[in-house]
Amino acid sequence: MAKLLEQSLEALSQTFSFILEAIKGLRLNPMLWESSNWLVLVLLLLLLYILVRALFRGPRQSNEPELLVSRGIIQQPESSPTQVLHIKISNLNEYPIQLLEMSLQSELMSAPFMVESAEIVAPHAAVELEAVLPNNIVGDKGVLELYAYLSKRQNKLYKLKTSFAWEPWAQRYKIEAVGQHLKRSKQLASTRLNQARKKAWYQYNMKSNVPVVQNEPEEPEETFVPKSKPPRQLDMDFPADF
Repeated sequence: MAKLLEQSLEALSQTFSFILEAIKGLRLNPMLWESSNWLVLVLLLLLLYILVRALFRGPRQSNEPELLVSRGIIQQPESSPTQVLHIKISNLNEYPIQLLEMSLQSELMSAPFMVESAEIVAPHAAVELEAVLPNNIVGDKGVLELYAYLSKRQNKLYKLKTSFAWEPWAQRYKIEAVGQHLKRSKQLASTRLNQARKKAWYQYNMKSNVPVVQNEPEEPEETFVPKSKPPRQLDMDFPADF
């Protein structure tokens, strides 16, 4: 390792020495320049380009956007026939985001509950939402998915996934603020749900609308009955002169 470092320093020193010698021997007339002079000029221009680009380049965009469900509960108040979702969503990005929808599903539910949203969250701001669920959630734990539209990203649609669990002492579901995952998404949860419902609807109606094919009564096959001839009576009376 020490030998490699020594060789690197020696190569760097030789490069600087080469550049200094080329600058000393630089002539004003470019027609009289040697190849080493042109090489030094190219290196200086490249270094200048890198410095200018670093100065005027905007702040580097992070690899992934940052979105967080900072607080959330699902509880049934006395005034509501079903459970109510209370959630706070924080936008940690430098640009606004558009919330689209949320889906909630437990391990005992065959299909998720969909909650539509049209809130715009400002940069470094948060929004609190409240929604009455169509029915009560059953089960001890489940998954919440939040879908958002990010106009500043190449892939516009993102999905934030987190979990929720039942707290029997508080008679509510608590949405986890840690262990959340944000990733790109190709389509909304409602789109997948509608596709599944459409497929099931077509399958059900295709089965119920299939006409029952009734077989026509078969004609009896012709039975060949041979005609019976009357038995031939033999004349047993012999002539007298036989």
